[in-house]
Amino acid sequence: MTAMQDMQILIRLSTERIYDICLEAFALRPEQVGSSCRTRDIVKCRFAIMFFTYHITGVTMDWIAAFSIPGRIYADHTTPLHAMQDIRDLVATRDPLYYPIIQQIASKLNYEL
Repeated sequence: MTAMQDMQILIRLSTERIYDICLEAFALRPEQVGSSCRTRDIVKCRFAIMFFTYHITGVTMDWIAAFSIPGRIYADHTTPLHAMQDIRDLVATRDPLYYPIIQQIASKLNYEL
């Protein structure tokens, strides 16, 4: 197996773990997150998936737009960019509703906010 194949497997396993942990933390099902629904909890979960995928795996914004959420393909990198800013704002303001969820996800992923 080549180094590139090893890296692809590592990214896939990492993104699957991030996806599963975020769904669990938000108490959502995969079909909800992959749907066209735009309720606040679903959007925040998608944004958390993008945020942690970017910061933990180092993949590009375009990769995140195309592959981070099964069933959802965003046209370009702008949605992941917006997701990064949204999660940073939640953390900076310690949003009473979503900060504890983001903190829980970060803890499970051994990621320091």
